[in-house]
Amino acid sequence: MKYTNFMHIILLSTLFNGCSIEDLAEGTSKTLHPQKITILNKVNISNDSIIQEASDLAFDDETNTLYIVGDKGDLYVYDVDIDKNTLNLNYHTKHKIQHPTETFNIDSEGLTTNNKNELILSFEGIPRISKLSTSGKIGEAYTLPGSLSNTNNYNEGNKMLEAVTWHQNHGILTAAEYPLKGQDNTKQTIYSLNGNLWHFRAESYKDNAVTAIEVMEDDNLLILERAYKKGTIPSFYITLKKLYLNDCDALKVCKTQILYSEKMNLKNYEGLTKIGPNRYLMVTDNQDKITTDFIYFEIK
Repeated sequence: MKYTNFMHIILLSTLFNGCSIEDLAEGTSKTLHPQKITILNKVNISNDSIIQEASDLAFDDETNTLYIVGDKGDLYVYDVDIDKNTLNLNYHTKHKIQHPTETFNIDSEGLTTNNKNELILSFEGIPRISKLSTSGKIGEAYTLPGSLSNTNNYNEGNKMLEAVTWHQNHGILTAAEYPLKGQDNTKQTIYSLNGNLWHFRAESYKDNAVTAIEVMEDDNLLILERAYKKGTIPSFYITLKKLYLNDCDALKVCKTQILYSEKMNLKNYEGLTKIGPNRYLMVTDNQDKITTDFIYFEIK
């Protein structure tokens, strides 16, 4: 029997100007910078064996469909109903991500759509970016730049192509979770498949990583960074950063602007997609917790 789960998101119109996001039962979140986004709503949904370890999101604006990939190689499909500032997600189905002829462990990480609303998936375990059907079938693999195709260039098998997006001027863009071996670990890099690259300064938190990238309304990039702090109550430093692709120095280090930065307990935000003009949805990797958490927000 088809399982249906409704998420009802209502606009809160909450402007953050230095106040914390929320008081959690496990502790209090801490605002690290003035916020330049409007939180529309925060939603958590019970997994009920549905979403497991969400990695990234992609939104098809023609069919109003939200796709979610998980670390375990699953593709979740939600129908989206948007009415002004209200967003409803109706769980539709789940597919196992598979290749029709190859056999390998599917560690699906980054997800996006191109200008034809075709799905594109990036992987860890093996450095790969491929087309993906809406039923979870892996298609043609794209050719990676030499630095990204060599597995020996990555720090770990689980630190490969964490993020992917499609840009109307640059095509497919991707980022590794951490800088490649031998690179300055204070900088991160965005790569295009045609060989272009853009550097930017990473946040200084220990183990700070890029977990998602998305193209913004003005064709610059929105970058989601996350750092993990161990402790009795694990904490995550979450940063949303705007990267100016056409404002870079001679060394290709580009200007950035922090839009949002929080320290959160037990909230590992890892996926990001654009929902509408200046509006985005961000999702947690629940890491076997009982809920998956979403933040629906607008950039001011």
